[in-house]
Amino acid sequence: MFDLYVRNGVAVCPGGLIKVDVAVSGGRIAALLDPGLRGVQAEKVIDADGLYVLPGGIDPHVHIGTRLAGSMSGGCKLASTAAAFGGTTTFIHHADPRTGGVLSDGIRDAVEMAVSASAVDYSFHCVVPPMSSISLVAEMGPVLEIGVTSFKAFMLTSKSRAGIDEGLLYGLMTKAAELGATVVVHAESGPLNDYHAAFLGRDGKTGIRYFSKARPNISEEEALRKALFLASSTGANLYINHVSTAGGVAAIREARQRGQSVQAETCPHYLFFNDSVYEDERDILFNRAPPIKSEADRQALWRGLVDGTLSVVSTDDVPSSLADKLKAGRNTHPEKLPGGLCQLETRLCTLYSAAVPTGVLTLEHLTDALSTMPAKIFGLYPRKGAIAIGSDADLVLFDPRREWTIRAEELHSGSDYTIYEGMRIRGKVAATILRGKIIVEGDAYLGSAGDGIYLSRELPKRTVPGGDIPPPFSLHEVAKAMSHEEDT
Repeated sequence: MFDLYVRNGVAVCPGGLIKVDVAVSGGRIAALLDPGLRGVQAEKVIDADGLYVLPGGIDPHVHIGTRLAGSMSGGCKLASTAAAFGGTTTFIHHADPRTGGVLSDGIRDAVEMAVSASAVDYSFHCVVPPMSSISLVAEMGPVLEIGVTSFKAFMLTSKSRAGIDEGLLYGLMTKAAELGATVVVHAESGPLNDYHAAFLGRDGKTGIRYFSKARPNISEEEALRKALFLASSTGANLYINHVSTAGGVAAIREARQRGQSVQAETCPHYLFFNDSVYEDERDILFNRAPPIKSEADRQALWRGLVDGTLSVVSTDDVPSSLADKLKAGRNTHPEKLPGGLCQLETRLCTLYSAAVPTGVLTLEHLTDALSTMPAKIFGLYPRKGAIAIGSDADLVLFDPRREWTIRAEELHSGSDYTIYEGMRIRGKVAATILRGKIIVEGDAYLGSAGDGIYLSRELPKRTVPGGDIPPPFSLHEVAKAMSHEEDT
């Protein structure tokens, strides 16, 4: 007898869309069976007729914050619950080392934070602070031993987090190449940002309205190309966070066509909005670095996602409140404004609604970007990211017919606003299953804090992309699908 049997759904499997029944035992997928097979017995049966069955989403770029909950564990509980409602069953958080401590201390602290709080499974990137190259080389091996195979480098100083210089970045990449680990970068140039902010400030142009101009395209493109060059020189696997510019997409595409081992992500806010958001009454809600860029950049990001230059859509999720956003005032320098956007719960539904019914992406391609590719890049595949025998039974039942309007008051992150307020959506999560346990069913949360477990990751297989790049496509239908509609 199986523990759980999901019947009559259309599953996104490694071979494509398949009408198949999914049988679960011991938290793993035990069998994929022909629909209507008689004599199958299970303790729990779910009829998924009319639903898609997707592998649980994996968000490889989140920052579990404390502002809304008063503690790191409280923030983890809220964010992971929102993730469950949005069909994300695994996240990768950034673990900062203790001040003066070794790198592995930060990982252990983060595991301790999440072990009794997270509703979904989790892993970590090890954030690398400014340190000596000799210390770095000595400390990276122990981090891999506890199952963390990616190291995050901030290429600029931002708020309280110090950036690292190119010498340390080179040392990090050299050692990562030796170990087989992945280097993750936030690619922006601090000096270029400072230059543009200073000249804008001289003319009284400060505040959120000038956010995008104070951190312009050249800042991302210069840092990104530097990271690509250093990774190519050292042979390191490189993963680039939150690409926001057309030039960034072009640089990555060129590197991939040369055969370089590089993967990259963008985020929903760069796909759905352009820099005109900094000119209306919602401007301050969009304070998240890097800033949102032009319409031409937005379209280039969509093309990069369609042609595979961008492998992943992550959220860069940081919970925040409207009061936090407003308290400093709109004319405060953006560096001093609290950043943050909550998108864990809305990632799947907004992207599905904009891209799949319109034909911009297939459901299989979207699943790759939200689940399969993050699993492969970060050493979780095939345990995660696939509906296959032996994989964890992380399943999302998704109703493509359900139409609804996003309202902050109905979401679960604890935040009191969403940048998608009033957006009319087609498609919604009907149920989320974590290792065979139903944790969300409709509007009901059936899970509990501590359901999630720490995932020790394998070293990823080296990925050297190739192949032809498809031509650009029309974004007319995407723009239409992304319009904000109120219920009538």
